[in-house]
Amino acid sequence: MAGALFALAGTARAEGPYVHARASAGHALTEPQSSELGWGGGGALVLDVPIGKYFGLELGGTALALSQGAPPENPAFAPRQAGTVFGATGGIRLSHGHAWVDAAAGIAATGNGAQPMAQVNLGYDIHVRGRWYVGPYVGYTQIADLGDTLRPGDARVLLFGFQISFGEKSDAPPPPILAKAPRPRPIVARAPVDRDGDGVADAEDACPDVFGIPTPAEPSTNGCPPTSVKLTGDRIELPDRIYFDFDSPSVKQRSLPLLKQIAEYIQARGDISQVDVDGYADQIGTEEYNVELSRLRAENVKSWLIQYGVGSRLVTHGYGDSNPRVHGTTIAQLRENRRVEFYVQRIDDPAFHLDGGAHASNP
Repeated sequence: MAGALFALAGTARAEGPYVHARASAGHALTEPQSSELGWGGGGALVLDVPIGKYFGLELGGTALALSQGAPPENPAFAPRQAGTVFGATGGIRLSHGHAWVDAAAGIAATGNGAQPMAQVNLGYDIHVRGRWYVGPYVGYTQIADLGDTLRPGDARVLLFGFQISFGEKSDAPPPPILAKAPRPRPIVARAPVDRDGDGVADAEDACPDVFGIPTPAEPSTNGCPPTSVKLTGDRIELPDRIYFDFDSPSVKQRSLPLLKQIAEYIQARGDISQVDVDGYADQIGTEEYNVELSRLRAENVKSWLIQYGVGSRLVTHGYGDSNPRVHGTTIAQLRENRRVEFYVQRIDDPAFHLDGGAHASNP
Protein backbone atom coordinates (compact mmCIF):
# COMPACT_ATOMS: atom_id res chain seq x y z
CA MET A 1 0.00 0.00 0.00
CA ALA A 2 2.86 2.37 0.81
CA GLY A 3 4.39 1.73 -2.61
CA ALA A 4 1.11 2.45 -4.34
CA LEU A 5 0.63 5.72 -2.46
CA PHE A 6 4.14 6.86 -3.26
CA ALA A 7 3.90 5.81 -6.90
CA LEU A 8 0.67 7.76 -7.41
CA ALA A 9 1.76 10.84 -5.46
CA GLY A 10 3.18 12.49 -8.57
CA THR A 11 0.04 11.77 -10.63
CA ALA A 12 -2.65 12.99 -8.24
CA ARG A 13 -4.85 15.82 -9.45
CA ALA A 14 -4.35 19.25 -7.94
CA GLU A 15 -6.99 21.54 -6.54
CA GLY A 16 -8.12 23.08 -9.85
CA PRO A 17 -10.42 24.22 -11.33
CA TYR A 18 -9.17 23.95 -14.91
CA VAL A 19 -10.23 25.58 -18.17
CA HIS A 20 -9.74 23.60 -21.40
CA ALA A 21 -9.95 25.12 -24.88
CA ARG A 22 -10.07 22.69 -27.84
CA ALA A 23 -9.67 23.10 -31.59
CA SER A 24 -10.04 20.22 -34.03
CA ALA A 25 -10.68 18.98 -37.55
CA GLY A 26 -13.34 16.37 -38.20
CA HIS A 27 -15.31 14.25 -40.64
CA ALA A 28 -18.53 12.23 -40.45
CA LEU A 29 -18.00 8.47 -40.09
CA THR A 30 -21.25 6.94 -41.41
CA GLU A 31 -23.59 7.38 -44.36
CA PRO A 32 -25.29 9.44 -45.58
CA GLN A 33 -23.40 12.21 -43.75
CA SER A 34 -19.93 10.85 -44.59
CA SER A 35 -20.47 11.42 -48.32
CA GLU A 36 -22.97 14.30 -48.34
CA LEU A 37 -20.91 16.36 -45.85
CA GLY A 38 -17.21 17.15 -46.22
CA TRP A 39 -14.41 17.97 -43.84
CA GLY A 40 -14.93 20.55 -41.18
CA GLY A 41 -13.75 21.69 -37.80
CA GLY A 42 -14.86 22.29 -34.27
CA GLY A 43 -14.06 24.01 -31.03
CA ALA A 44 -15.00 23.63 -27.39
CA LEU A 45 -14.56 25.46 -24.09
CA VAL A 46 -14.77 23.27 -20.97
CA LEU A 47 -14.74 24.03 -17.24
CA ASP A 48 -13.28 21.11 -15.23
CA VAL A 49 -13.77 20.93 -11.43
CA PRO A 50 -11.89 18.06 -9.64
CA ILE A 51 -13.86 16.04 -7.09
CA GLY A 52 -11.10 13.59 -6.09
CA LYS A 53 -7.61 12.41 -6.96
CA TYR A 54 -8.48 11.34 -10.50
CA PHE A 55 -12.07 12.44 -11.21
CA GLY A 56 -13.65 15.73 -12.18
CA LEU A 57 -16.97 17.21 -13.27
CA GLU A 58 -17.16 19.11 -16.56
CA LEU A 59 -19.45 21.71 -18.11
CA GLY A 60 -18.78 22.70 -21.71
CA GLY A 61 -19.91 24.40 -24.86
CA THR A 62 -19.24 22.90 -28.31
CA ALA A 63 -19.37 24.25 -31.86
CA LEU A 64 -19.03 22.02 -34.96
CA ALA A 65 -19.27 22.79 -38.67
CA LEU A 66 -18.95 20.37 -41.63
CA SER A 67 -18.70 21.57 -45.23
CA GLN A 68 -21.08 20.57 -48.03
CA GLY A 69 -20.19 17.32 -49.73
CA ALA A 70 -21.45 15.30 -52.68
CA PRO A 71 -25.14 15.40 -53.69
CA PRO A 72 -27.36 12.46 -52.62
CA GLU A 73 -27.37 9.37 -54.84
CA ASN A 74 -31.16 9.60 -55.00
CA PRO A 75 -31.97 12.73 -57.04
CA ALA A 76 -35.30 12.95 -55.22
CA PHE A 77 -33.47 14.15 -52.13
CA ALA A 78 -32.28 17.72 -51.85
CA PRO A 79 -28.51 18.20 -51.37
CA ARG A 80 -27.41 18.71 -47.80
CA GLN A 81 -26.21 22.14 -46.88
CA ALA A 82 -23.12 22.66 -44.71
CA GLY A 83 -23.82 21.25 -41.24
CA THR A 84 -23.53 23.47 -38.20
CA VAL A 85 -24.01 22.38 -34.58
CA PHE A 86 -23.93 24.30 -31.29
CA GLY A 87 -24.20 22.28 -28.10
CA ALA A 88 -24.00 22.40 -24.32
CA THR A 89 -22.85 19.35 -22.35
CA GLY A 90 -22.09 18.09 -18.87
CA GLY A 91 -20.03 15.05 -17.93
CA ILE A 92 -17.12 13.49 -16.06
CA ARG A 93 -13.35 13.45 -16.56
CA LEU A 94 -10.78 10.81 -15.54
CA SER A 95 -7.10 11.84 -15.31
CA HIS A 96 -4.01 9.76 -14.55
CA GLY A 97 -0.72 11.59 -14.81
CA HIS A 98 -0.84 13.53 -18.08
CA ALA A 99 -3.37 11.23 -19.80
CA TRP A 100 -7.10 11.96 -19.60
CA VAL A 101 -10.46 10.80 -20.93
CA ASP A 102 -13.86 12.42 -20.58
CA ALA A 103 -17.46 11.59 -21.46
CA ALA A 104 -20.32 14.05 -21.71
CA ALA A 105 -23.92 14.34 -22.86
CA GLY A 106 -26.16 17.29 -23.62
CA ILE A 107 -28.30 19.11 -26.17
CA ALA A 108 -27.25 20.24 -29.65
CA ALA A 109 -28.92 22.89 -31.79
CA THR A 110 -29.00 21.69 -35.43
CA GLY A 111 -30.97 22.44 -38.56
CA ASN A 112 -33.62 19.99 -37.35
CA GLY A 113 -33.99 21.64 -33.95
CA ALA A 114 -32.68 20.57 -30.56
CA GLN A 115 -31.24 17.02 -30.58
CA PRO A 116 -29.51 14.83 -27.94
CA MET A 117 -25.71 14.78 -28.19
CA ALA A 118 -22.99 12.57 -26.64
CA GLN A 119 -19.21 12.98 -26.69
CA VAL A 120 -16.12 10.97 -25.71
CA ASN A 121 -12.60 12.46 -25.85
CA LEU A 122 -9.13 11.07 -25.13
CA GLY A 123 -5.97 13.16 -24.82
CA TYR A 124 -2.58 13.83 -23.28
CA ASP A 125 -1.43 17.04 -21.55
CA ILE A 126 2.14 18.34 -21.93
CA HIS A 127 3.36 20.99 -19.46
CA VAL A 128 4.50 24.16 -21.22
CA ARG A 129 5.22 26.60 -18.40
CA GLY A 130 3.61 27.85 -15.22
CA ARG A 131 -0.04 26.79 -15.18
CA TRP A 132 -0.27 26.18 -18.95
CA TYR A 133 -0.57 22.78 -20.63
CA VAL A 134 -1.07 21.77 -24.27
CA GLY A 135 -1.50 18.41 -25.94
CA PRO A 136 -3.23 16.34 -28.65
CA TYR A 137 -6.63 14.75 -28.34
CA VAL A 138 -9.06 12.65 -30.40
CA GLY A 139 -12.81 12.74 -29.93
CA TYR A 140 -16.05 11.13 -31.03
CA THR A 141 -19.32 13.06 -31.20
CA GLN A 142 -22.72 11.54 -31.90
CA ILE A 143 -25.80 13.67 -32.57
CA ALA A 144 -29.17 11.93 -32.62
CA ASP A 145 -31.41 12.65 -35.62
CA LEU A 146 -34.95 12.78 -34.25
CA GLY A 147 -36.34 15.31 -36.73
CA ASP A 148 -35.64 13.72 -40.14
CA THR A 149 -38.39 11.15 -40.74
CA LEU A 150 -37.50 10.70 -44.40
CA ARG A 151 -33.82 9.83 -44.03
CA PRO A 152 -33.24 9.20 -40.30
CA GLY A 153 -29.71 8.59 -39.15
CA ASP A 154 -27.50 9.85 -36.30
CA ALA A 155 -24.51 11.98 -37.19
CA ARG A 156 -21.29 10.34 -36.00
CA VAL A 157 -18.21 12.56 -36.26
CA LEU A 158 -14.55 11.79 -35.57
CA LEU A 159 -12.51 14.77 -34.34
CA PHE A 160 -8.78 15.19 -33.80
CA GLY A 161 -6.88 18.26 -32.75
CA PHE A 162 -5.23 19.83 -29.71
CA GLN A 163 -6.24 21.15 -26.29
CA ILE A 164 -4.83 24.10 -24.31
CA SER A 165 -5.42 23.91 -20.54
CA PHE A 166 -4.96 26.38 -17.70
CA GLY A 167 -4.89 25.40 -14.03
CA GLU A 168 -2.58 24.94 -11.06
CA LYS A 169 -0.96 21.56 -10.40
CA SER A 170 1.01 21.80 -7.15
CA ASP A 171 1.66 18.11 -6.51
CA ALA A 172 5.34 18.18 -7.39
CA PRO A 173 7.19 14.95 -6.43
CA PRO A 174 9.73 15.15 -3.60
CA PRO A 175 13.38 15.74 -4.52
CA PRO A 176 15.77 12.79 -4.62
CA ILE A 177 17.42 12.03 -1.31
CA LEU A 178 20.97 13.25 -1.57
CA ALA A 179 23.94 12.29 0.51
CA LYS A 180 23.71 13.67 4.01
CA ALA A 181 25.73 16.75 4.79
CA PRO A 182 28.54 16.18 7.29
CA ARG A 183 27.67 16.62 10.94
CA PRO A 184 28.78 19.87 12.55
CA ARG A 185 32.26 19.64 13.94
CA PRO A 186 32.35 19.14 17.71
CA ILE A 187 33.09 22.15 19.82
CA VAL A 188 36.81 22.33 20.45
CA ALA A 189 38.08 22.75 23.96
CA ARG A 190 38.87 26.20 25.27
CA ALA A 191 36.73 27.87 22.58
CA PRO A 192 36.52 31.66 22.63
CA VAL A 193 33.74 33.21 24.69
CA ASP A 194 32.05 34.54 21.54
CA ARG A 195 33.11 32.34 18.62
CA ASP A 196 30.89 33.91 15.98
CA GLY A 197 31.62 37.49 17.08
CA ASP A 198 27.98 38.58 17.16
CA GLY A 199 28.17 40.11 20.64
CA VAL A 200 26.24 37.29 22.36
CA ALA A 201 28.30 35.15 24.75
CA ASP A 202 28.48 31.46 23.87
CA ALA A 203 26.78 30.52 27.14
CA GLU A 204 23.71 32.50 26.05
CA ASP A 205 24.01 32.07 22.27
CA ALA A 206 21.49 29.61 20.83
CA CYS A 207 23.48 29.60 17.54
CA PRO A 208 27.08 30.02 18.75
CA ASP A 209 28.68 29.17 15.39
CA VAL A 210 26.55 31.47 13.22
CA PHE A 211 26.55 35.26 13.33
CA GLY A 212 23.16 36.42 14.56
CA ILE A 213 21.33 39.13 16.47
CA PRO A 214 20.67 39.48 20.20
CA THR A 215 17.15 38.55 21.34
CA PRO A 216 17.60 38.22 25.13
CA ALA A 217 13.83 38.07 25.68
CA GLU A 218 13.63 34.94 23.52
CA PRO A 219 16.44 32.52 24.54
CA SER A 220 15.64 29.99 21.78
CA THR A 221 16.64 32.53 19.06
CA ASN A 222 19.18 34.64 21.00
CA GLY A 223 22.27 35.05 18.81
CA CYS A 224 20.63 33.34 15.80
CA PRO A 225 20.01 34.85 12.35
CA PRO A 226 16.61 36.60 12.01
CA THR A 227 13.89 33.95 11.73
CA SER A 228 10.29 33.32 12.74
CA VAL A 229 11.16 29.72 13.72
CA LYS A 230 11.90 29.17 17.40
CA LEU A 231 12.45 26.34 19.87
CA THR A 232 10.12 25.96 22.86
CA GLY A 233 11.26 23.11 25.08
CA ASP A 234 11.90 20.26 22.67
CA ARG A 235 9.41 21.42 20.03
CA ILE A 236 10.18 23.64 17.02
CA GLU A 237 7.46 26.30 16.84
CA LEU A 238 6.49 27.44 13.32
CA PRO A 239 4.81 30.63 12.10
CA ASP A 240 2.62 28.52 9.79
CA ARG A 241 1.89 24.85 9.19
CA ILE A 242 3.30 22.69 6.38
CA TYR A 243 0.62 22.38 3.68
CA PHE A 244 -0.10 19.11 1.85
CA ASP A 245 -2.28 18.22 -1.10
CA PHE A 246 -5.54 16.49 -0.13
CA ASP A 247 -5.10 12.72 0.23
CA SER A 248 -1.46 13.02 -0.87
CA PRO A 249 2.00 13.08 0.78
CA SER A 250 3.17 15.86 -1.57
CA VAL A 251 4.18 19.17 0.03
CA LYS A 252 2.59 22.23 -1.58
CA GLN A 253 4.95 24.69 -3.23
CA ARG A 254 3.84 27.43 -0.81
CA SER A 255 5.47 25.53 2.11
CA LEU A 256 8.93 25.06 0.55
CA PRO A 257 10.29 28.44 1.78
CA LEU A 258 9.23 27.53 5.32
CA LEU A 259 10.93 24.11 5.07
CA LYS A 260 14.12 25.85 3.95
CA GLN A 261 13.86 28.24 6.91
CA ILE A 262 13.43 25.25 9.29
CA ALA A 263 16.50 23.56 7.75
CA GLU A 264 18.61 26.70 8.15
CA TYR A 265 17.52 27.06 11.80
CA ILE A 266 18.43 23.43 12.60
CA GLN A 267 21.85 23.85 11.00
CA ALA A 268 22.48 27.17 12.74
CA ARG A 269 21.73 25.77 16.19
CA GLY A 270 24.67 23.37 16.21
CA ASP A 271 23.42 21.59 19.37
CA ILE A 272 20.65 19.52 17.74
CA SER A 273 21.56 15.84 17.32
CA GLN A 274 18.19 14.48 16.22
CA VAL A 275 14.95 15.83 14.80
CA ASP A 276 11.77 13.77 15.05
CA VAL A 277 9.45 14.51 12.12
CA ASP A 278 5.90 13.56 13.16
CA GLY A 279 3.30 13.24 10.40
CA TYR A 280 -0.47 13.50 10.88
CA ALA A 281 -3.55 13.04 8.69
CA ASP A 282 -7.12 14.27 9.03
CA GLN A 283 -10.00 12.06 10.18
CA ILE A 284 -11.10 11.03 6.67
CA GLY A 285 -10.26 7.39 5.83
CA THR A 286 -9.40 4.28 7.82
CA GLU A 287 -6.89 4.29 10.66
CA GLU A 288 -4.47 2.03 8.74
CA TYR A 289 -4.62 4.23 5.64
CA ASN A 290 -4.11 7.45 7.63
CA VAL A 291 -1.11 6.05 9.52
CA GLU A 292 0.60 5.16 6.24
CA LEU A 293 -0.32 8.49 4.63
CA SER A 294 1.03 10.46 7.62
CA ARG A 295 4.25 8.43 7.55
CA LEU A 296 4.74 9.23 3.86
CA ARG A 297 4.16 12.92 4.60
CA ALA A 298 6.88 12.84 7.25
CA GLU A 299 9.22 11.04 4.82
CA ASN A 300 8.51 13.66 2.15
CA VAL A 301 9.35 16.49 4.57
CA LYS A 302 12.53 14.64 5.58
CA SER A 303 13.57 14.51 1.90
CA TRP A 304 13.19 18.28 1.58
CA LEU A 305 15.18 18.94 4.80
CA ILE A 306 18.02 16.76 3.53
CA GLN A 307 17.85 18.56 0.20
CA TYR A 308 18.30 21.84 2.08
CA GLY A 309 21.40 20.52 3.86
CA VAL A 310 20.25 19.26 7.28
CA GLY A 311 22.97 17.03 8.69
CA SER A 312 21.30 16.12 11.98
CA ARG A 313 19.72 12.71 12.37
CA LEU A 314 16.11 12.76 11.06
CA VAL A 315 13.62 10.20 12.40
CA THR A 316 10.11 10.01 10.92
CA HIS A 317 6.87 8.87 12.56
CA GLY A 318 3.33 8.47 11.25
CA TYR A 319 0.55 8.98 13.80
CA GLY A 320 -2.44 8.98 11.43
CA ASP A 321 -5.43 10.93 12.73
CA SER A 322 -4.49 10.55 16.40
CA ASN A 323 -3.97 13.65 18.56
CA PRO A 324 -5.78 16.11 16.19
CA ARG A 325 -4.86 19.77 16.50
CA VAL A 326 -8.53 20.79 16.25
CA HIS A 327 -11.74 18.76 16.57
CA GLY A 328 -14.42 18.97 13.94
CA THR A 329 -15.14 18.01 10.32
CA THR A 330 -15.26 21.31 8.47
CA ILE A 331 -12.86 21.83 5.55
CA ALA A 332 -10.79 24.30 7.59
CA GLN A 333 -10.61 21.98 10.62
CA LEU A 334 -9.60 18.96 8.53
CA ARG A 335 -6.92 21.06 6.79
CA GLU A 336 -5.41 22.03 10.17
CA ASN A 337 -4.98 18.35 11.09
CA ARG A 338 -3.01 17.52 7.89
CA ARG A 339 0.34 18.58 9.32
CA VAL A 340 3.89 17.72 10.39
CA GLU A 341 5.39 18.60 13.80
CA PHE A 342 9.07 18.75 14.75
CA TYR A 343 10.67 17.68 18.06
CA VAL A 344 14.41 17.80 18.77
CA GLN A 345 16.99 15.94 20.83
CA ARG A 346 20.07 17.94 21.82
CA ILE A 347 23.65 16.80 22.20
CA ASP A 348 23.62 17.58 25.93
CA ASP A 349 20.20 15.94 26.58
CA PRO A 350 20.76 12.89 28.89
CA ALA A 351 17.60 11.21 27.60
CA PHE A 352 19.07 11.16 24.10
CA HIS A 353 22.00 9.01 25.24
CA LEU A 354 19.89 6.79 27.51
CA ASP A 355 17.25 5.72 24.97
CA GLY A 356 19.34 6.02 21.82
CA GLY A 357 17.45 9.06 20.60
CA ALA A 358 13.97 7.58 20.50
CA HIS A 359 11.29 10.26 20.41
CA ALA A 360 8.91 10.04 23.35
CA SER A 361 7.64 13.61 23.59
CA ASN A 362 4.55 13.04 21.46
CA PRO A 363 1.98 10.28 22.03
